[in-house]
Amino acid sequence: MLSPLIPDDKHPKWMIVLKILEIIGSPRARKIAVRLKIYDVDNFLLAIKIIILSNLFERDISGLVSEIKVIRRRFSCKCSIYLQIHI
Repeated sequence: MLSPLIPDDKHPKWMIVLKILEIIGSPRARKIAVRLKIYDVDNFLLAIKIIILSNLFERDISGLVSEIKVIRRRFSCKCSIYLQIHI
C-alpha cells in the first residue's frame, strides 16, 4: 500500500521530507549548485525535490507530479509542503 501524499507533520516520513526540502531550498544549497556550474538552478532544485519525494513515497515521477498538481488545486496550496514544490 502506498503512503498518502497528504502532509502530516507528525508522520515520520513527512518529518524527514519537510527537513530535506527545507535544506534543498536553502540559500546554501543554491550556492552549492552554482558552484557546481549548474546553469538552471531552479529547475535543478525542483528536480531534486521531486526525485526525493518519489523515492521516499515509492511513486513513479510522472504519477507524483500529477498527484501534486491535483492536491495543490484541491487544497488551493494551503499546505506548506506543496508551497515548497513549484510545479
